[in-house]
Amino acid sequence: MITNIIRKADNKFIYENYKEKACIKRELIKISIKQQIWQNLNHYVILPFSIHSAIYDGIIGGAKIASLIKTVKHYAKNKILILLCEGAHLNFLSAELKCSVDDALNLCRIDANKLVERFKEDFNGCELMYWSDFVLKNKNYNQYKSEIMNTYQADSLFNKMLNEDAEKLNQIKNIHSINAKKIFIEKATLDYLEMIAGVRMMHDEQYRTFIYPGSMPESFIHLQSLFYPNMIFINAGIQVRVLT
Repeated sequence: MITNIIRKADNKFIYENYKEKACIKRELIKISIKQQIWQNLNHYVILPFSIHSAIYDGIIGGAKIASLIKTVKHYAKNKILILLCEGAHLNFLSAELKCSVDDALNLCRIDANKLVERFKEDFNGCELMYWSDFVLKNKNYNQYKSEIMNTYQADSLFNKMLNEDAEKLNQIKNIHSINAKKIFIEKATLDYLEMIAGVRMMHDEQYRTFIYPGSMPESFIHLQSLFYPNMIFINAGIQVRVLT
């Protein structure tokens, strides 16, 4: 059960874990959105959901997602799109699973559908789209992807920043083998290029507020003035503290 407690600019939720009618744990979840400029604007809001993120793990993972969506709904004054990013990491996923990109997409779509079923009550009132439908089937997708790839090849700073972002992700994944690391960085770079093309599309479809539970890669910010000048990137922090 989640109890909503909003105090000033803070969004706090108490999550109570019941077992056999007894409350065995109470946890405070605090949602921190550092930039407040998006609040009460009429921009469309987009919440991208990575499919295999650890944020969903366990009962508390469900509470985190519910708290985040409650907070966004509290402030947003226009359309909220839940974007399931099952098609945004296919280069790495296909290499990891040793399968084709199409097979990786099909497998990831199955996992995305599980998230839809799990969080259907929380998603209520929001629009819901899959990356493969919203991005890959957009009539301008090939144009956007080509522009991003050309910029990657021509802009040495963007090239450097994107490679550094891939390196940081590799450190998080904790891959040490030289060959495996090389493949990971190559695939992660391609996936980042895919995601940047997707952000460009979101911007042009009037989704100007991008809220993600984590920091945005530096390479995305570098291209902001060129491809999506009116996009507001929001880092949503999620803190959990055990009360009892």
